[in-house]
Amino acid sequence: MVECRDRHGAWIAALCVLALSLAGCSKDASEGPSGAAEPAAELAAGPGAGGEAPAKMVDPGVKPAERAVAAAKPTTPPRAKPAAAAGDAAKAPTDVAAARGARPRQDGAPPVQPTVPDDEKIAVFYTSGIIGELDDCGCRRNPMGGLARRVAYIEEHRKDYKDAIVLDAGGLLSQSPRGQVERPGEVEARAEVFFAAMKANGLAAFNVGVHDLALKPDALKKLSERHGVPLVSSNLIDATSGKPVFPTHHLVEAGGVKIGILGLVAASSAYNTVIEQAGLKARDPLVAARETAAKLREQGAELIIALSQLQKDELAAFEQGAATGVHVVLGSLGMEYTAQLQRFGKTWHGDIPAKGKYLGRLLVQPRKDKTTWEPADQVRALYTLKATTEAFIQRVEGQVATQQRTVDAYKPGEPKRRNAEAVLKSLQRQLTQQKARLASLQLDIDAGPKGNEEASHLWYSLEGLPTKLGEHQGVLAKVNKLRERFPKVGGHH
Repeated sequence: MVECRDRHGAWIAALCVLALSLAGCSKDASEGPSGAAEPAAELAAGPGAGGEAPAKMVDPGVKPAERAVAAAKPTTPPRAKPAAAAGDAAKAPTDVAAARGARPRQDGAPPVQPTVPDDEKIAVFYTSGIIGELDDCGCRRNPMGGLARRVAYIEEHRKDYKDAIVLDAGGLLSQSPRGQVERPGEVEARAEVFFAAMKANGLAAFNVGVHDLALKPDALKKLSERHGVPLVSSNLIDATSGKPVFPTHHLVEAGGVKIGILGLVAASSAYNTVIEQAGLKARDPLVAARETAAKLREQGAELIIALSQLQKDELAAFEQGAATGVHVVLGSLGMEYTAQLQRFGKTWHGDIPAKGKYLGRLLVQPRKDKTTWEPADQVRALYTLKATTEAFIQRVEGQVATQQRTVDAYKPGEPKRRNAEAVLKSLQRQLTQQKARLASLQLDIDAGPKGNEEASHLWYSLEGLPTKLGEHQGVLAKVNKLRERFPKVGGHH
């Protein structure tokens, strides 16, 4: 569920209500996705690819000022058109679309790509940031999620595709990597249930994140061997020897496509003490990704996927640094809602909210060029994101004006004025970042699709898991047995 804490003013409360409604959850806003001991959430700095997103998790050890330094450099792009003109802005160039085989639309909307039957696609189902949640979210309206429901959904729908694999990007086993909200023996017992469920789904790889280091590396390895669930981590190394602690990568074949899988964990997280206490060290994830992707290509990998528990600034490094050879990154430590793939340089990224309310689904269609992978309908994705970004900018501009009046209502030096000014600066930062993003989107639209006609295709979505769906009875029995020993407390795990 979404965590929204009104620390600065009524404007956050209003947007929190919006985020909560988008997430389909009406529980108290103070109850966050990871419990009292986890990071507080803040308002997402703009719409995710394809729409507005629930509030995102932020690192507890990073101050707002430090987050601002990591944000995009301020630029002043041309002023966005009003949201009322978004429909006019969403007219795609039909000549470019026609050249790519799309069907031009007569109503001015972006072109529609030719339909590809699901049984010609390969499905990659993935989870990330479950943070110990076994049950549905507990929302009073539209409750979603649950381990047994997720296992049943994958089991039922994987047959819809030519082939399918299942991945977990990490952040699975514990509410808090420091374990301070867990009862004695609870993490170990819960891990047995999770690993049994992963075995039932035939998991291809499980990335070890900081929330999973609530168990020591040796305990994780024993679970892996007992349940046949492959672990992966490309940048966790032994602090003494400097050698990898877990397998750095896996190569699997699905539907005739060789898929390379690697795993990354944040090296700049406030949770570094958790990594150190486990006797480990996190290498630079960008360097590890580049080295591991090269090994996978040598082994014949055609599509390379990185499972991620990285922070947003580390993901941005994929755009700023040299090409890593990674095609798609799934998951992050931020646990955000992304309705469409976002681009970081030559790498595409998808993320998923905490607690397992949604299941990520990446569909793959190999074409002539199996070294280049692109979203099947980049044009429509760009125009959709532009429209939502314009609407967001218009709303924040109104909030800036309102907040400026609040600042002016107080005398200089008053504590309330200082608080109001801090909120105003935060809003202005968001506005600057989103205007820069809008300018970048317009440049991409003007340039037209950057891919080649022979590139292989990707489709991305988040599938909600409402309680009306069935549950896997074997997994449900294990969850119920665990509940006898560790009753659910306070709406959490």
